[in-house]
Amino acid sequence: MKTETKPLDIKDFLHTDAELADYINDAYHDDDPRMFLIAIGNAVKSKGVSTVAQETGLGRESLYKIFSGAASPNWSTLKRLLDNLGIEITLQAKRASRLPLLAPGLTGQKHQPNSNRKRDRNDKGL
Repeated sequence: MKTETKPLDIKDFLHTDAELADYINDAYHDDDPRMFLIAIGNAVKSKGVSTVAQETGLGRESLYKIFSGAASPNWSTLKRLLDNLGIEITLQAKRASRLPLLAPGLTGQKHQPNSNRKRDRNDKGL
């Protein structure tokens, strides 16, 4: 008896906004950066490329080029797609940092030059 298979359709697995966000987040953290675009492409396809193109003002052909790897999207295009899908990117530290919040000398105060110091011939006052 033959086993019948059919292509994977991501729509069969992404039923909620939270599932969609988790899927795209997991793809973002994959070692292969193309996975992030593939995941966004799958999400756009599940919503309908024509619908997303119309709602974002992006061309259908441009979207297909991005998702096939033939074009690299700029940040504003990615942002428009993620906004349309209801996905928000947040950043967090990978681990607790031992670095100070502000680098030494960056206290938020204006720099006050020391007018009493003598300049040598190599000092241009910069």
